Amino acid sequence: MTVSLRRFAVALLSLAGVAALASTASAQGQVRYQNQPVRTSTMYVNPNPTVGPNGLTLSQYSYNTAVLGQVYGNFYRNIPPYALGYNPYPSPVVTPGYPAYVPPVYNPYGGGSVLATNPYAASGSVLATNGYGAGAGYDSTMSTSGYGNPYVPYGDPYGGGLRGLADVTTANGNYQVTLQRARLLDEQYNQSRIDTRRKLFDEIRYERMNTPTAEELRVRDIETALNRARRDPPLTEIFSARSLNDLFNHLAAQQGRAGPSGPKGPDVRLDTDGGDLLKHINLTGGTGGNAGLLKAGGKLTWPVPLMDPTYDDYRKVLDARIEKAVDTLKYNPAVDRALLVEINNALTKMHQTLDANISLMSPSEYLEAARYLNMLDDAYRALKDPNASNYITQKWSPKGRTVADLVEFMRANGLKFAPATPGDEPYYRALHHALTAYDSGFVVPVANK
Repeated sequence: MTVSLRRFAVALLSLAGVAALASTASAQGQVRYQNQPVRTSTMYVNPNPTVGPNGLTLSQYSYNTAVLGQVYGNFYRNIPPYALGYNPYPSPVVTPGYPAYVPPVYNPYGGGSVLATNPYAASGSVLATNGYGAGAGYDSTMSTSGYGNPYVPYGDPYGGGLRGLADVTTANGNYQVTLQRARLLDEQYNQSRIDTRRKLFDEIRYERMNTPTAEELRVRDIETALNRARRDPPLTEIFSARSLNDLFNHLAAQQGRAGPSGPKGPDVRLDTDGGDLLKHINLTGGTGGNAGLLKAGGKLTWPVPLMDPTYDDYRKVLDARIEKAVDTLKYNPAVDRALLVEINNALTKMHQTLDANISLMSPSEYLEAARYLNMLDDAYRALKDPNASNYITQKWSPKGRTVADLVEFMRANGLKFAPATPGDEPYYRALHHALTAYDSGFVVPVANK
């Protein structure tokens, strides 16, 4: 019983000691209101304690801290590390000799430097000089408050280095991408050049394959001229012997392939019933000469326009010299050169006189006179031919009872048709019809296997 009482007494004393210590600690932790007397009878806990020796409340201190953190956080977030004094790169960024960069103060609560919307700051207080406002119990500036400015901007060197490394990595990646794109464009350019060369080569090859050669064009012209000669060509082409020669070249080639004993075309006769068709047909040895005006022994029949007295002297020279040249060819193979010179000089003078008097003549008269002088030029070329005597001795006169005989005679002697002389036009048309009829019925021989 005694032991139990002793234990109970010790417990009561311990509780009393703990209560005393709690009362002392509570008294020491209590904070009084500003400018209020200390109450001795009742102790209580201050709901708005002050911070620092100047009596700044805890809520004011927290608000100022949040504002400054937001201001400086937004400001320094947009400034690279090297602007705050930290340079992660080997080469300096700031060039010596230039003024240091001073970041501006940014106030998110209005223009100017006054924290106009601070509910805890007094009217007119400046945040740049005293972040806690005037009349708060502190000095007017942070520098003399005894605490200094606890919000000095701080640039993280590790964060700046990482950002610099990220920028370098990004720049290097962009460089590699740009380089590869440039190489790709260069390769595309080379491929385009090769493709262009291939297309150009194909185009040249296509043009060469589809462009006719000179021989193909010549053969085409021959075929076109033959078809034109077969289908009633213009009279001028008949009288100039162009159509007759186109038909003759084709028939001579066909008969040459068939041979002397081979099949030929139909029997188209010439000079039937005592006709003289072949006597009015002129042949040439291929030198361009035409002896059609020399058939009458060299006597010329002048057209009316050239009978003008202006041409008398030249006409007399030509009449005499051409007739003498024809008589010479009856016994000699060629004409004397001096005689040919006289004939050529007289012809040249007549051409010059005709051109000088063109305004005194009608178009039809001029054409008639010019055509006759051109025939005289052909006769002069025939007289110059080393085989000119063949024209006079009738060796080169057309022969044959049928068209086949005439074609064979001309092919064997290498002759061609010469243009018609005045008065021979109807006979040339008759010969053209005969050649067309013979060509239409010609049977091409088929070689035996």
